[in-house]
Formats: sequence, C-alpha cells, structure tokens
Amino acid sequence: MFGALGALGVGMGAFGSIMGGESERKMHSYNARLLQQRAEAVEQAGRSQREIMADRQRRLKASQAVGFAKSGALPSSGTPLMVQVEQAGDMQRDILEQQRNTMIQATQLRSQAAQEHHKGRMASRAGYMNAFSTILGGTASLGMQGAFTNLGTQPSGGGGSLNSPAMQTAYSGNQSYVNSLYGTNIYGR
Repeated sequence: MFGALGALGVGMGAFGSIMGGESERKMHSYNARLLQQRAEAVEQAGRSQREIMADRQRRLKASQAVGFAKSGALPSSGTPLMVQVEQAGDMQRDILEQQRNTMIQATQLRSQAAQEHHKGRMASRAGYMNAFSTILGGTASLGMQGAFTNLGTQPSGGGGSLNSPAMQTAYSGNQSYVNSLYGTNIYGR
C-alpha cells in the first residue's frame, strides 16, 4: 500500500516538474512575443518619424525658396544655395541618426526576445531533468523501502527475516569475525 502511494507521489512529483518547466517556457515565450511586437512598433514609429522629418524638410526648402524669391536673391547660386545645401545636410543627418537609433532599439528588443526564447527552452529542459531526477530518486527510495520491508515479511527459513536461521547464522558469523579482529564482543551479546 505504501509502495503504491510512494510510486504515485513520485509520478506526481515528476509530472509537477514537467508542468512547471512548461509553464515557465510558455511565460518566456509570451514575453518574447511582446518584445518582438515592441520591436516592430519601434520600427513603425521610426518610419513614421522619418516621413514626418522628410516632409518638414520639403516644406522648409519650399519656404526658403519663396523667401529668397521675395527678397530678389537667386536660390540657385551664392549664399542662398549654400544655406539650402547646409540645411538639407543637417536634416538628412537628423533623419539618418533617427533611423540609427530606431535600429539600435529594435535590435536590443529582438535580442531580449531571443534571450526569453532561450530561457523558455532551458526552463522546459530543467523541468524534464527535474522529473527524471525525481523518478530516479523516488525509484531508488522505493526500492530501498521495499528491501527493508521485505527483510521482515519473508517467511522464516527464506533468509529474509531477522529472526530466520539464515540471518542468525550470518549474524553470529559476522560477530565471530569482528571479535577476532578486535578481540572483544562489540555487539554486546
């Protein structure tokens, strides 16, 4: 009866280890999906920001051209041209810097997502390893319990009972051997 309960306990422990590992794997998988979605959102926001910046650049260029035309300056030569070129270069650098920052942030989020996937796989493996360990330990423990239980339950004469003639002979033979080594009866009999 106790052996069946012990085996049931071992089975439940192993099942619990597997389920715990799988639950943790699912949690890490969910976190990875969220991080991946954040990376995609960052990229989309970056694209939108760059489109807004490019649109502002076009409007500023047009506004400068109108201002130069009103003042009578030719926008295609001299200082007006240099101002426009410098302004365009600054805006292009700003757009590229924004694109770079977006790529870095999205890459970091994707890296975190990959780490979450890895943690999930490791948690699942740990669950299976713990289950295997539980089964091995439980089996060994149940085996030892069975061995000690059987010592007192086998029929006398079968050699398993502590009061059986076979066990008494083994005990007295062992006692004689120990007495010969130490010169005294250490068992007190």
